[in-house]
Amino acid sequence: MTKKNWFKMDNTGAFRLELDFNGKHYSGIILPSEEKDKKGFPVYFRVEIDGRLYAYICCGEIGWHNRDHKGGYDGLIDAIGKYIHEWYE
Repeated sequence: MTKKNWFKMDNTGAFRLELDFNGKHYSGIILPSEEKDKKGFPVYFRVEIDGRLYAYICCGEIGWHNRDHKGGYDGLIDAIGKYIHEWYE
């Protein structure tokens, strides 16, 4: 992946995030990357919660994680990842 493609998002593929996790409701938007893997699944996702950037997340060999490998987020990234997979099913 080149740096030029690092932040290209597929705005036409954006979808709403409505998720309850640990007693709190999260509302926002998820934007998939234009870059796709061999199966056509977006390589990473920009997650915005309450109008603010939360994280760029991706799923790899270690499961769902912040693309920049920052923070733990107490399982919220895993919950958002599950939400994303369910969206694409």
